[in-house]
Amino acid sequence: MNFDKIKYFIDLVECRNFTETARKNFVSQTTISLQIASIPYRNCLFKR
Repeated sequence: MNFDKIKYFIDLVECRNFTETARKNFVSQTTISLQIASIPYRNCLFKR
């Protein structure tokens, strides 16, 4: 896992919104979604 994925994940937890996270990091919402989807064990990190 690289630094960007960790940063995106932390920002997503703080913002609770993919669009806001993307704006905060100056990337597209698709980039955030793809990076979060590629995190190993992401199912353990999120509770629905």
